[in-house]
Amino acid sequence: MLEYGIPSIDGNASGEVFFGGSAASTIAFDDLVYMNTSGNWAKVNNSNTNATKMLGIALGSNPTTNGVLLRGFVRSGQYNFSPGLPLYISSTSGLMSTSIGVVGSTDYARIVGYCTNTNTDVIYFNPDNTWVLKA
Repeated sequence: MLEYGIPSIDGNASGEVFFGGSAASTIAFDDLVYMNTSGNWAKVNNSNTNATKMLGIALGSNPTTNGVLLRGFVRSGQYNFSPGLPLYISSTSGLMSTSIGVVGSTDYARIVGYCTNTNTDVIYFNPDNTWVLKA
């Protein structure tokens, strides 16, 4: 049985981490990113098909050395979500939101995780494999 621990300090994560690819654009710790068709990582938003691809949380500016969290817990002082709420891909690149934020005909809704009840700056990242395109 696999167990994940809650990170004790900001800037830490625990879970399944992928080391590989490079940054296709400038990324930083806690950015919500997607893997492009070249195997590289860039910030994602809900307004195009990139929202349907493999997602992760950047653990630094270099995916090869810092890694990308694919599933698990991450703690960031930038997070301030209410416990238990689902988190969605935001319309702002690299961010998550408690609002679905789907307004345009090319916007995608996809749950990517939940804020934990232990602290408002810890999330459980577990992107759903399903998504909905606004028609």
